[in-house]
Amino acid sequence: MQPDITLQLGDESVVVREYSFWDGLDVVYSDGRAFLDDVVAGLAAGNADAWEQVRGLVGRHRGYLVRAIARAVDRDPEWVQGLAARNADALFSIWWAVNGHFFLHEATVVIRGRLVAKESAGPKSSPPSPAPDSAPPTASGTDTPGAS
Repeated sequence: MQPDITLQLGDESVVVREYSFWDGLDVVYSDGRAFLDDVVAGLAAGNADAWEQVRGLVGRHRGYLVRAIARAVDRDPEWVQGLAARNADALFSIWWAVNGHFFLHEATVVIRGRLVAKESAGPKSSPPSPAPDSAPPTASGTDTPGAS
């Protein structure tokens, strides 16, 4: 189930391949953890549009994203960097269409792990109970010895 997509960029056909499971883990965890953490933060904050969020992260993670895209098209990062704006945007969009699910899956793994850890920590303990009174109450409600 690798939905590779062939993209025409000018006179050149480029195959954008889906990362294998192991390749994808390597892409995310050997170089892209900061990017993943930002995706997690956006999802945890309730940002529903992952594509809009990812486009917004380009400024902070440009180098990483260029390397990740280059890996998916079996090209050098310099080739990706050198694309004209329209071709770069098309390639970025297709790369996300082919591989975005992997990042979203890993982000949900992280979020789920954090929720489980939070739940297993349990509720914070309540303050200690006050010390009991030193003398039990009397039947008449008075503290006078021998009174009835």
